[in-house]
Amino acid sequence: MRLYTIKDNQLRSKLVMLAFSLIIALFIIIMTGEGLQWHYLILIRDGEFTNYASGEMLDSFVQICYMLAAILIISSMIVFLLWFRRAYDNIHKYELKMPDSDPSAATWCFFVPFLNLVKPAHIMKEIVEFNETMLKKIDVTYVRPKVTLLASVWWLAYIFAGIIGRIDGVLTKNAEDINDYIINIQVSLVADVLLIISAAISLLVVNFISKEEAKIFKHISTEKELALAPQETA
Repeated sequence: MRLYTIKDNQLRSKLVMLAFSLIIALFIIIMTGEGLQWHYLILIRDGEFTNYASGEMLDSFVQICYMLAAILIISSMIVFLLWFRRAYDNIHKYELKMPDSDPSAATWCFFVPFLNLVKPAHIMKEIVEFNETMLKKIDVTYVRPKVTLLASVWWLAYIFAGIIGRIDGVLTKNAEDINDYIINIQVSLVADVLLIISAAISLLVVNFISKEEAKIFKHISTEKELALAPQETA
């Protein structure tokens, strides 16, 4: 085996998990604000709302949260791609079954229309299956929890969250009266729930793969140290 070109991926995985944790926390706050907006809109529609100052403050607060969310989502995408690329690049370093694509595919596959619906999930599956094979070579008694299905659900949740998010954007742009805004808030809440689910599953998958990567990296580092250690002479 070629043992010495593997790169540690732990820092990147920690940054990814931190970013997803912050996204989950921020969107829980956003959902709370949107829930109040929904309540206020119903009161306005029924002619029972009079505290417009608090309503405007709430709107401003939610808008600020969405701006922060946009920055955080972009940041999380960057660190996730860096982690994903390294995880896929690492599995090319071994003389086991060669992956189906070049390491760079772990980055560009997210940006190619139609291919981005299936390729990221396929690469994630390759990473998961490779780690399992490696750990079984290290420890024949190793039995891993079922994570392949979770990796598939991760991508489905991401796709559905993206679809509902786009619908939400169209509704926001075309809203004309208060009933439209109420429907928009409802769809937005659904999109937020799906995004939180997607981020939570992503966090679990990255955490699981990170732990397996750490075991593999530790094993390889130990073998490297043994290989480089001076041999005792008789």
